[in-house]
Amino acid sequence: SIQGTFTTAEALTRFGAFGGVVYNTTFINCQADVTMTSEREDMGAFAGQATGEIVMKNCTAKVNLTNTRADNAHRTGGFIGYLTDKTTVGTFENCSVEGVIKDGGADTKSHSAFMGGLIGWAGVAEGSKLVVKNCTSKVNVEGNGFSNNVGCLIGNVGTGEIEMTSCTAEGTIAAGVQVGGVVGLMEKSFGTYTGVTSKVTLNCAAKNYVGGIVGRMSTADKFVSFTDCHYEGDLAGGSSIAGIIGAP
Repeated sequence: SIQGTFTTAEALTRFGAFGGVVYNTTFINCQADVTMTSEREDMGAFAGQATGEIVMKNCTAKVNLTNTRADNAHRTGGFIGYLTDKTTVGTFENCSVEGVIKDGGADTKSHSAFMGGLIGWAGVAEGSKLVVKNCTSKVNVEGNGFSNNVGCLIGNVGTGEIEMTSCTAEGTIAAGVQVGGVVGLMEKSFGTYTGVTSKVTLNCAAKNYVGGIVGRMSTADKFVSFTDCHYEGDLAGGSSIAGIIGAP
């Protein structure tokens, strides 16, 4: 387990309490209780960036994360900031996270954020699968009008296949566009959501693509299914808002 307050050195680009970048790593029965402040690109309580075979089981995190990166994008997650598209195994099982994630960057068009209670930006290699099972997120995300691609579990599922089963998200999100109670954006990905419940309040007034489960799917001809999924919350947005998917 790891506990404490951490601030990045200027030279770091990936920032995690266990490791900045981890490869082929398994975390079992691990705990993090951290306050972290960074202006770096990737930040997470366990790892800023992860790739290869990544397995996390029975892990918990209590987080207070603030990313102050002013320009361009950052990827910030309660567990992992950036799970790269070179990941061949991505398994998150019986994990939970609670706390606050803040986007302290500039409220300008040059700024963007990928933020999630579990993972900020997630992707797996072609032919691989991201499995998220029996995970819980109780996270409040505090963003601004250009904090895009935000979810209480995952900010963006960028590539590959996701299989999410029996997961629950609770909390509040104040952000920009492409915001979901569970996943903000499914970009070039596909997969299944089964038994997923969102009880997240979404406050994205005058912004688009806001969904109780997924904010937006830009998955082209790829297949995505939802079975026994439920949204129990309040949402506010401009256009393309709905209880399950803001926009396909």
